[in-house]
Amino acid sequence: MKGTRNIVIAHDLGMVVLAWFLAFLARFNFSLPPAEYLAGAVRALPVVVFVQAALLWRVGLYRGLWRFASLRDLWNIVRSAVLGTLIVTVLLVMGTRLALTPRAVLVLYPVFLVILLGTPRLLYRVAKDRALGLRVPDAGARVIIVGAGKGGEMLVRDMLRTPGYLPVGFVDDEPGLRRRRIHGVPVLGGISDLPALVARYQVALLIIAISLTPSALMSVVMAISAVPRMTALLA
Repeated sequence: MKGTRNIVIAHDLGMVVLAWFLAFLARFNFSLPPAEYLAGAVRALPVVVFVQAALLWRVGLYRGLWRFASLRDLWNIVRSAVLGTLIVTVLLVMGTRLALTPRAVLVLYPVFLVILLGTPRLLYRVAKDRALGLRVPDAGARVIIVGAGKGGEMLVRDMLRTPGYLPVGFVDDEPGLRRRRIHGVPVLGGISDLPALVARYQVALLIIAISLTPSALMSVVMAISAVPRMTALLA
């Protein structure tokens, strides 16, 4: 997973560079900018890349994988692009008074960045979902899956193929899985959070996809007892 994440980060940084230079090209009607403006773009590039990389990491864009990309990821891209542009603008005003950075570039750059970061994620997600035969969940029994590992991933994939179930989330005590999304379904918290999550999301079914410790089993029992007619199944 770390190797995949590094590839995604490298891709995104490349798109930041491309968006910056595309903004300059668009400003000059897609012809080569004058030499002084091109030199200014190159000098400002490290600032742009550093600021944008820090923001993309800060908004949590790399907590999930492309195949699980969601509208939340798109929103993170948009807000990081807009905020990054504002920060870069302030830094360039302080450093060069925007002497070699046309104002139009600062308008065009976030537009290109959102397109370059968002479109590949969207296309990859659509292609993967079609390959797996997944559907967008609409209605059915609201389900929380206990365990966000391989067993939980297989379960939610089957649910997204089968009408009648609406997976609202996972719970798992593994810290590295917190805030992740699997096939678009979020990891909502730990097993001890189950009673509160069941009530909040009006869950009708728990499916247990991992072995439970005594304390985790107690959380499951409490969640079941809190909601009449709710059931639990072992995967």
